This record gives sequence, structure tokens and C-alpha cells, in this order.
Amino acid sequence: MKLLVLTIKEFQDIELVSFASILTASGKFSKIDYYSPEEKDSVVGQFNVAHIKTIKSFNVNDYDAIYVPGGMGAIHLRTNQKGLAAVHEFVKANKW
Repeated sequence: MKLLVLTIKEFQDIELVSFASILTASGKFSKIDYYSPEEKDSVVGQFNVAHIKTIKSFNVNDYDAIYVPGGMGAIHLRTNQKGLAAVHEFVKANKW
């Protein structure tokens, strides 16, 4: 399986790092990419623990699911049009 992680500024570090660690250890995902709708090369979590390199664009057909870490990032998502559009693409493709 392939997963796209939506990284909005100030995402909750522990929700991303713990979840990604479990998925990686499971061996079930062949690909995990981190997408920044702000088109940044990297993002930093809410508590400055996780520093993640990101991609600036994606094709929904290349992924099986999307994951949105919580924290302030989830709150910022409510007003981030590119981030919301990414989530809508996955919902429309029934990949959530």
C-alpha cells in the first residue's frame, strides 16, 4: 500500500512520528510520502521535534490512502484550501 501524509504547519509531532513508525514497522506500506500544501521543502511539527522532507505535488492515483496528523495542523487545515482540496480528492476517489 501507498500512503500520503498531509503535513500542515504545526502538526502534532507524536501523532505523525508514532503512526509513521508503526506503519513502517508493519511492512504493509511500500511508500509513505509527506505532502505540504504550502509547497515547502520541509515542515516542522508543533513541538519542533519532527522535521520532515515533503513533496510539493501528488497524483491521487499513486496512493491508497491519506493521513492527516492532528494538533494545530488539523485546525489550520480548516482554512487551508489546498489542503482541503487534497483531502477532497481522496474522498472523491474513495481512498480514505
